[in-house]
Amino acid sequence: MSGCRPADAGRTRLRRLGQAHALAQAGDGAFYVTSAAYLVRLGWSPVRVGILLAICWGAGALLSRRIGRLADRHGLVAISAATLGCCMAGLLGLALGSEPILVAGALLVYAGGQSAWGGLRAALVQAAADPAAAVTERARLQSIGNGAVAVGAAVGGLALGLGEIWALRVVVAGDALLYLVTSLLIARGIRISASAPTASADRPVPGETGRTTMPQLVATIAASALYLYMPMLSVALPLMITNAPGVPAWAISACFLANTLGVMAMQRRAAIGVTTAARTRHALLTGAALLATSSALLWTTLLGHRLAPALIVLGLGAGVVTQVLGEVRFAAGAWDLGYRLAPTSGTAAWQATYGAAIPMARSAGPALLAPLAGFELGWIVPAGLFLAGGIAMATVTTTRPAPSPSDPRYRAVLGD
Repeated sequence: MSGCRPADAGRTRLRRLGQAHALAQAGDGAFYVTSAAYLVRLGWSPVRVGILLAICWGAGALLSRRIGRLADRHGLVAISAATLGCCMAGLLGLALGSEPILVAGALLVYAGGQSAWGGLRAALVQAAADPAAAVTERARLQSIGNGAVAVGAAVGGLALGLGEIWALRVVVAGDALLYLVTSLLIARGIRISASAPTASADRPVPGETGRTTMPQLVATIAASALYLYMPMLSVALPLMITNAPGVPAWAISACFLANTLGVMAMQRRAAIGVTTAARTRHALLTGAALLATSSALLWTTLLGHRLAPALIVLGLGAGVVTQVLGEVRFAAGAWDLGYRLAPTSGTAAWQATYGAAIPMARSAGPALLAPLAGFELGWIVPAGLFLAGGIAMATVTTTRPAPSPSDPRYRAVLGD
């Protein structure tokens, strides 16, 4: 490695992270498509499935900061690999178990690991990439991940088509295997050259044991409101399509595929140039406005006056396209804001806390949005939350100081 230029080493380092992310997302794409059906086949009612998922994702959000603190104390790479190992263990238990208590425990382990991994992945990018390119690299990972999710979802669809529980078990076990490979890639492929700071009773790590600042708290809560677009697509939209007269069931998968491919194609382009506080604010505000518009379009099309099939398809298409545009703009702004608010130490704890906004939305979103799916004016609630969240995040955007060359967050080298 000594003969490699730093830029080449950095590209190789981030390519390894991209490979690991793609493997995990491919498995998750298949798991997301089949998980509800699998739990129902194990004897869980749809209501109990919803309650279980809400509890597990909520617990995952609460655990994220603690796992981030472990990463700050004992090493980002080591704890990241261990967290991915927890995802593997949870999925393996889910594939092999059938007793309700075992299934609930396995899903809780998986959700906890998944929730923390999102924040740790952001911290790995922050440690591995040039600070000016961190948002673009996050966008590249997002595009890779969406392509992998689409592949995994296709595999999950085949398993659902077979209609056999053994096929669903194979999907869950396959996701566990991919997490094992991902864990090994992280553990063996990346190492941080600067040793992780350690804490003691007399000298805690600055920023690690301190409380979350008010701007960080506002950003996290506001981001969870904007991430409601996830359960809006996975819960509210399928319910509305199912209940809308004359709309074919395949429209659900078509909307999911359009979203996935759209984000994959547009995310990196949307992130280019989001490098200043002004552009971050603009990305957050425009992203929130587009998500609110998308919500209005989808709700009005599906639950308004009965429309001709061609107009329904047109309205759905416009709503999904607007949603993709809003998602990629919001994501770019949210990532840059997360890096702007990052402390000089305790970085993993902060990124894990900030990343917990996603499981928070996954936990609360179905309970909030599902009851609204049958109301014509139900779009007002998510639209209002999107706008309020975007404005709140824009208000706490700060100017990110230029990092010192000696800052340990930005000194990472490729492992052997």
